Amino acid sequence: MEAQNERKEELGKGDKGIQRRWMLELKLSDKREAEWRKTAKSTIDRYRGRNRKKNSFNILWSNTETLMPAVYNSLPQPNVRRRFKDEDPVGKAVSDILSRSLEFSVDIEQFDTAIKHSLLDMLLTGRGVNRIRYVPSFEQVGYSDEATESLQTEALETETTEELKWEQVVIEHVQYDDFRMGAGKTWEEIQWIAFHHRMTRDDLVEKFGDKGEKMRLDDTNDEDVNREDESTIDAFKTASVWEIWDKEEKQVLFVSQNCTEPLKVLEDPLELTSFFPIARPVYAIVDGGTMLPTTLYSQYQEQAEELDKVSTRINKIYDALKVRGIYDSTMSEVSELLKGNDNDLIPAQNAAAWLERGGIEKAIWMMPIEQAAKVVVILTQQREACKQVIYEINGLGDILRGQSNASETLGAQQIKAQWGTMRISTLQRELQRYIRDMMRIMAEIISEKFQLDTLQKMTGLNYPTDEQVQQAMMQFQSQMEMYNQQAQMAQMQPQGQPGQPPMGGQPPPQPPQQPAPPPFTWESLQKVMKDDCQRTYKIDVETDSTTASTVSEDMKGLTELLSGIVQFVQGVAPAVQMGALPMEAAKEIMMTICRRSKMGSAVEDALDKMKEPPAPQDPNAGAAAAEQAKQQLEMRKHQDLLQLKNMELQGQAQLEKAKLDQSAQLEQMKTQATAQSEQMRADADAQASQAQAQASMEVERFKAELKAQSDEMASQYSAQMEMAKLEKEQEFERWKAELDASTKILLGQISSKTTMDTAMLAATNAANTEVAESLGNNNVMFNDDNNRMDMMMQMHNDAMGQIGSVMEHLQKPRTILRDANGKIAGVQ
Repeated sequence: MEAQNERKEELGKGDKGIQRRWMLELKLSDKREAEWRKTAKSTIDRYRGRNRKKNSFNILWSNTETLMPAVYNSLPQPNVRRRFKDEDPVGKAVSDILSRSLEFSVDIEQFDTAIKHSLLDMLLTGRGVNRIRYVPSFEQVGYSDEATESLQTEALETETTEELKWEQVVIEHVQYDDFRMGAGKTWEEIQWIAFHHRMTRDDLVEKFGDKGEKMRLDDTNDEDVNREDESTIDAFKTASVWEIWDKEEKQVLFVSQNCTEPLKVLEDPLELTSFFPIARPVYAIVDGGTMLPTTLYSQYQEQAEELDKVSTRINKIYDALKVRGIYDSTMSEVSELLKGNDNDLIPAQNAAAWLERGGIEKAIWMMPIEQAAKVVVILTQQREACKQVIYEINGLGDILRGQSNASETLGAQQIKAQWGTMRISTLQRELQRYIRDMMRIMAEIISEKFQLDTLQKMTGLNYPTDEQVQQAMMQFQSQMEMYNQQAQMAQMQPQGQPGQPPMGGQPPPQPPQQPAPPPFTWESLQKVMKDDCQRTYKIDVETDSTTASTVSEDMKGLTELLSGIVQFVQGVAPAVQMGALPMEAAKEIMMTICRRSKMGSAVEDALDKMKEPPAPQDPNAGAAAAEQAKQQLEMRKHQDLLQLKNMELQGQAQLEKAKLDQSAQLEQMKTQATAQSEQMRADADAQASQAQAQASMEVERFKAELKAQSDEMASQYSAQMEMAKLEKEQEFERWKAELDASTKILLGQISSKTTMDTAMLAATNAANTEVAESLGNNNVMFNDDNNRMDMMMQMHNDAMGQIGSVMEHLQKPRTILRDANGKIAGVQ
């Protein structure tokens, strides 16, 4: 009996009863899907070429690689629109927020890769599953006192808090053998699903704390790891943990067969409408009577095995089709002939014997292969027939596989392409439904979980916040207060001055304009997004197609659409201008065309802003308007004359009043001026006496300061004179010492020069003696060769020139070299 049908009291109470119940549920699920799981594994092995028979034909891999791009070749974009196309600014704003958030999440979170993995699972195992996670990122924020920065105490650690840094919605692919579900014929009847995890010790401790530390790990199945020491083996051990989502209790439980109670229980972490973090799995073969998947390969497995058998047989016969035969052993030339290359001629040893036997044809008996070749032709035809049967089962026409017959017409190929697309349209719609359901779950998580700051950064929409609206209202109130103050001051000012024009005709300052309240704020939009009912009523989340047409087909369809819109506008424009057709009807027709062609929300918004053209003008309207303008001008002139007379009367009255006010003010000013003059005179006398006393004090203080400065300057002058005297004496002594040193150096150089001159004279005499001896010993040779004599004379002259250069260098005046401190460093 199924676990859902048992009473909970029969399974026990408390954590142990919960653990026993879910382990039983998992076993029953394994039992229900055992046969399918076995078939799925063998199908995947065949697709990957494992345990492949020799000379077989892997039709599964070929069909799968053909179906994948035919079913899914373009990442669908979310299409979030208002459910009803009426004037609803809140619904449009929520649609824009969710549309941009989904587009960002789809582009960033490897959505395309996860869909492709699930599509491959669907085509091979019959079912594909992806789960959606809400992943918030936190950062540590700590607060510390400057006085205790050097102390690393627990008090400092307790002040450290976590702050939300970023949020994201992640889509993950779930392997076919890591997913379980409860019993049910339809998805609505499924009450629980489970995901399998393999966790290391660190993962268990991080996830479950002390329970993870005490949990027993499973042994490894790798022989190389098991041959290592115990510590190495423990490093590779993992534990099997099941993450169960219980829809009935709205709980998420983590259980393991190595524990006697659940590792962890969470209460509805995502708060989704459907509770499960997955959409209804995508199925290759949809069956309303069961949720157990069926593999596509099982539909043509027998034909695929027959294709393997035929292919294997063809290859075996091909191996037997060889040129083999028997020849007369007495004719050895036959063997050499078969081994020869092109255009080789083999000499015959006994040509007469060849002629007697009737030539080479009679000397060789070839093995017959005609029957085997005919069998190969028949088997090849049979293989093609098997392939066609498989293609018909899968709905893969030659057009989809990129094959065509040159004799077929364009119409025939278009019909085949149309019907071939219809065969796989079921898979396309199922995958598109699956992607749409996942995007709806992602939109719900974004609406329920994302913070306002994250949505503002992710979407880049500049909607006002409640704080900004409040600041605008406060600014308006301050402007109103300022305006009221200015108005009151204007009323309190005199109405006119003598000699100036009257001020009664000037208008008062204009009051500030009150800002119009915005139709919504970020906070109000977030409130709508968090409300499941309002969000569902106002918006609808859809996707575009998962298959992209070619560029030529897309442009051709767009051109036809634009031509149709232009023709429609040209056709209905006169009717709209005459009022026979309402503008709203024409707009609705064009909006319907754009929605069906999926031209996007931007085009729909632009069409929605179209306004009705102005009504045609009456030819007599100009004369009537001129007459009306003339009458208005006369009326305005009369009003201006009346206003001028009123202003003149008001001015005269104000002038008389101003004269009286001025006389009273003059008398009052005279009285005030006399009193102020007496007071100023008394104040001036008192200030003069006080200034004289202060001046006397300042003179005495200045004399004292001047005397003190004079004494101080005299003492400083005396000290400076003493210091200068000492510096002159030190400089004289230093000059004297340098003069003595330079004198000694000069005397040393003169003596060394005398020695060098003596040495140079000795060297010169020695050189002359050597030249003379050389000339004496070789007198006989030089008599016959005058050129050599000239050479020796040249050598003598060169030697004398060098001696002269040395003497000139010694006779030059010498320069005393000093270092940075002024001391003698040498002579040059």
